[in-house]
Amino acid sequence: MKTRIFEFLNLGIILFFSSCDMKTELDVTSIAFPPKLSVTAILDGGNGSFSITFTEGRALADYAKPFPDNREIIRNGEIRLYEDGILIWSKQGTFDMSVRSIVDYWGEILELPSINGYCYIEHGMATRAGSTYRLEIEVEGYETAAATAIMPDAPLVTASADISSTVMKDKINNIRSLNEHTAWNARYTNSYWPVTVQFTDPNPDERKYFALDICKKTDDCHEGVHLLTVDDRHPIGAAELSKLQDNPEVEAEEMLMDTDAADLYYFMLLLQSNVTFSRGNNILNYYMGDERPPYDCSDAILSDPIPDWIWVTSHEKYSLRVKRITSETFRYYRSLTLQNAGMGFFTEPVTVVGNIEKGYGCFSVINSVIIPLLEYETCYYRAEEYYGN
Repeated sequence: MKTRIFEFLNLGIILFFSSCDMKTELDVTSIAFPPKLSVTAILDGGNGSFSITFTEGRALADYAKPFPDNREIIRNGEIRLYEDGILIWSKQGTFDMSVRSIVDYWGEILELPSINGYCYIEHGMATRAGSTYRLEIEVEGYETAAATAIMPDAPLVTASADISSTVMKDKINNIRSLNEHTAWNARYTNSYWPVTVQFTDPNPDERKYFALDICKKTDDCHEGVHLLTVDDRHPIGAAELSKLQDNPEVEAEEMLMDTDAADLYYFMLLLQSNVTFSRGNNILNYYMGDERPPYDCSDAILSDPIPDWIWVTSHEKYSLRVKRITSETFRYYRSLTLQNAGMGFFTEPVTVVGNIEKGYGCFSVINSVIIPLLEYETCYYRAEEYYGN
């Protein structure tokens, strides 16, 4: 997530009015305030992980004059995590919150910022549904940033994939995605497999929010020797727009009056609420895809091998990850999505909504399940240099 997004919240207002030839003045000094911590933290009760990233967040007034893009920010402090008022984890030390950018061979900045603040992940965290978790980040020179959230129940869900009903790319004429990385992934996807997901909702009158994505694990081998293991995320798609109620990316397209129908709506992370299935329609259909469909390895062997390429056997495993997220996390992701999408002519500027007290960002407490979908072996030629040989 873009942790510096609060620094530009008022920029859209300025650009909008200037494009309409309306004169307005903004007293930048009136919105000046000391730097605060900008935090993105996730506590996942499903896999027992706690991840956190934080850096320095500044007011728009700080950018009224030239401001260094690369900033070294090193401070002492402590991170504390409480469960029902009891301290269960802490980390003390010196935190490097520096902001840096990646520079290419010619000295041009590729992305700004590309390394943003202090990052840490802890595994093996035991959590309990219904418990209250409080995060505190105390760093010298800043007010203590804190947030409180309740761990939701794990989602009750089953899923299966039907590899026999593969839909080839030439049968899908129009794929829609607001996410640039997802759109790039779709360009190289050749086949799509139906995924059926069934939710069980014991209390349909309570609004619940879910996030879905596809996990893929690949193990490559050559002549029985293991070469590489890759864990990756893949997009998930839906063909029916009516199944995507409360989805922020669909809402953003509607705000921008970009509502042309598509054969497949593709998401790197698909958010939806139980409104979709609270009236008994609890079986939903999705799609996942990849660039290489499974096939008999013997059919792919070339009589004339490619120089400097090797014959690779790849064991591939796909899983569906379903996260139960809180309403605070949903609102935060929604506001980020709408803000990143920009503004249409008839839309209001979007304020990013977080839950960090005396800071910026969001502490997300989620509960997730992972459901195996497909597992198979496939083969192909790949350049030997890909594996560092």
